[in-house]
Amino acid sequence: MMAAKGGEALKTVRANEIKYVVSAALNTAAGVCGGGTLLQTFLGEIGLTDQIYLHATILQIVTTTATMVFSRAGGDGRTNVLRRCAVLSLPIAALYLLYVPLCVFPVPTVKAFLAALAVGVVQSLITAARTVVEFRVPYRAFPLSDYGAVSAVSGIAGSVTSMGIGALFTRLASAHPYLALMAWAFPAAAVLTLCGAVLTLSLKPVEDARDQVARNRTKISFRTLIRTPVFYVFLIPNLFRGVTAGVVGVLAAVALQMGRTAALTTAMVTAASAAGLGACLIYAVSAKRVPSRIAVFLGSVLLCLLPALYYAPSGRFLWIYVFVIAGRTFVDYGVPAALIRVVPDEIAGPFNAWRMVLHTGGSVLGTFLAGHVPIPALLIGAAALQLLSGIVYLTSPVLRTSRSGPVHRPDPNTGKSNGNKSIVK
Repeated sequence: MMAAKGGEALKTVRANEIKYVVSAALNTAAGVCGGGTLLQTFLGEIGLTDQIYLHATILQIVTTTATMVFSRAGGDGRTNVLRRCAVLSLPIAALYLLYVPLCVFPVPTVKAFLAALAVGVVQSLITAARTVVEFRVPYRAFPLSDYGAVSAVSGIAGSVTSMGIGALFTRLASAHPYLALMAWAFPAAAVLTLCGAVLTLSLKPVEDARDQVARNRTKISFRTLIRTPVFYVFLIPNLFRGVTAGVVGVLAAVALQMGRTAALTTAMVTAASAAGLGACLIYAVSAKRVPSRIAVFLGSVLLCLLPALYYAPSGRFLWIYVFVIAGRTFVDYGVPAALIRVVPDEIAGPFNAWRMVLHTGGSVLGTFLAGHVPIPALLIGAAALQLLSGIVYLTSPVLRTSRSGPVHRPDPNTGKSNGNKSIVK
């Protein structure tokens, strides 16, 4: 009987991991179709080249503020977390469709900017709420020991899907008007988001010791949170990482500012997907052998190639961009995989919400600087800040837990682990 129950539990975990991977891939693909490089190029095509930085900065400010407001929205019940994720995806999908009229009808510049900004602001508000809730999904769906490998496989699936979308878009862009393609891309983003929501809703909560903690957890005050070593040790590194992410996130706009063509920025989508795929494959293979903090540091080293983008000709620009995105991928997957092992479930919601506040706040600063600082200084500064962040992640004793032994989770009030040993040596 016990063996049968164990077998059923294992099947549930494996099914959850597959659904989680596919859902993450669908959401990544939706972001490619309706955001990032394609959205920045879309704004340029409707006459908003000079407003791209302002648009991105405002949305990041909204995201940062909303994340702070929704930091306690993680949900107390296990099923509630999954339901909230799915429900919040519905308006996000619907809002993609509101971009379509801007693709079809000529709109004066000011009105086009206000319309795009309004859609983006509302979508950012809802996405921030969903992101806070999503941080708790892995705690419900599968063992945290699987998180690194599962997230890497999710990245592989997302990269393959995104690479296919990018390649298709690049090929079609040579034969069709860009705005005509975006009139189909935004609805595709809506459909992909809805499909991801359905899969998230179908996840089955897995019982283990953390569920009892979650049912009995108390509210965690911000004062208690900031006194937790795993939070304050990485406060500045997360801010620095955010600044670099903000700069990398608007590299398409930076490229246009440097005089690069829309064809090149469109090709950046495929290049980014290929880089993400390669980095995720490497991360997936090494996730259980190489500590995540090392992956973060190696990614930070690759991001030191950012300044080379300014001096590279078009052909080499894409190759350097591939290594830059690979570096960011290592960092983006390594950071949560490293932290999830030392962050207790009972503070996961507010902890990750405030971590994202720091990250997004840094991104706001990075995006703002992109529009006001000379490009060489911008890229050098972004590379330096990420390297400093990576060094802290590599050397911090907070993350030096045994990969084969038990995970020591710090008590949020005392900073002590559940093994009665301080996590800060």
